[in-house]
Amino acid sequence: MGYKDPKKQKEYHRKWVAENKEHYNEYMRNQMKIKSPIYYQKFKEKKQKYAIKYNHLHPEKQLKHRIERLKKLGKIFDLSYPEFRDALFSWSKTVRKINGNQCAVCGSKHGLNSHHIFLKSKYPELALNENNGVVLCRLHHRECHGWLNA
Repeated sequence: MGYKDPKKQKEYHRKWVAENKEHYNEYMRNQMKIKSPIYYQKFKEKKQKYAIKYNHLHPEKQLKHRIERLKKLGKIFDLSYPEFRDALFSWSKTVRKINGNQCAVCGSKHGLNSHHIFLKSKYPELALNENNGVVLCRLHHRECHGWLNA
């Protein structure tokens, strides 16, 4: 049963939990099992395929998410979104030039990507450091991120 008023929904939920404590506790125990690391490992590939399909169907949401992430990272360097995006592009070109425009793993000169050794999400202050980059071909870059089957 759904309520349009969130207060009524919370009130109904609290009442239901109080009346069905045994059932609710069993449900929560099962939820904890589902959310275990083993569950996530088991369904990781399935989730990745779903995410890829979703991103193909909703590219506008993926773009919006990427822009928001770049805006957030840009604040660290006191740069606007376009300035930070351009800085990342320059970083990528610089890393490729320093490393001889070839994949560090196989030596390929086609389909190259600049890869952050220390991820931007975990070490945003190193996002524009040219020593924090390595050149990888598309295959090895996907492998590095675990996207090989994608």
